[in-house]
Amino acid sequence: MSVRQLKENKITKDGRAWVFIQYSKGLDGKRHQYQSQAYMTEEEAIQAEKYI
Repeated sequence: MSVRQLKENKITKDGRAWVFIQYSKGLDGKRHQYQSQAYMTEEEAIQAEKYI
């Protein structure tokens, strides 16, 4: 998993710009990507990532 900052055109109206991305293998053997909701700070995204 990784914590990333969204591109400028994807930032929410209230300024949330940090997400974490998780990859997992599905039943078909392919990788699937999950992107979390946006968070205000990098630290919040890291804390949320720990609980998933």
